[in-house]
Parts: sequence; structure tokens; C-alpha cells
Amino acid sequence: MPQHVIVRAFDLARSGSCASLPALRAQLRLERYANNEVEPHLAGPLIQRQLKKLIEEANGQSSLGHPA
Repeated sequence: MPQHVIVRAFDLARSGSCASLPALRAQLRLERYANNEVEPHLAGPLIQRQLKKLIEEANGQSSLGHPA
């Protein structure tokens, strides 16, 4: 059984394989998560901040966009 879209989004954000939220959304679609699953779950400002922070940490950036 596939992971819930939110669980998979957090896994991808932590992995460092996606450099941005748009890249994360694109990867979810490549993994066959439907657009009507992805967008509603990732549309909120809180989850976007959380995912962006994880993406930045995984890619060695601070929240200001400077190297950590």
C-alpha cells in the first residue's frame, strides 16, 4: 500500500532529493500521486513552511538561503 501523500512529502523533503516545493510536487506526481491528492494536502501555509524548512536543511541551507 502506498504511503499517504503527506507522509511521502515529508520523506522526500528530508531526503534532499527535491530542491524546492515545486520539485517536490513534481516528484509526487511522477510517483503517481494524483493532482487532487497533492494540491489540497500541500496547499496550507503551515505545511509549506514545514516542508520548505526540511528541504533547506536537507540541502545544507539556512532558512535565509545562506549555507548553514
